[in-house]
Amino acid sequence: MTRRVLRLVAFVLGGAALGLAYQHFIGCRTGSCPITSNPYISTAYGALIGFFAFGGWKNARDGAPKPLPEPESPRSDDSGDARAAP
Repeated sequence: MTRRVLRLVAFVLGGAALGLAYQHFIGCRTGSCPITSNPYISTAYGALIGFFAFGGWKNARDGAPKPLPEPESPRSDDSGDARAAP
């Protein structure tokens, strides 16, 4: 497996574990909360949050985002300084 796939799996499994831990330690005791009352749903939501924390579809499909191009710097002979010697 490539490093990117392993990182994606780590983020999704980490999110799922955090979702399950949230349901276990903080979850809804009355059963009226739609997400935290069911451990399967909270685990699935945690995995989804982990996927989006990884970067979502763009990083899963294309890899890391490409850096922006450097802005063009002004030429040294065309500085526009009026005080420059002729």
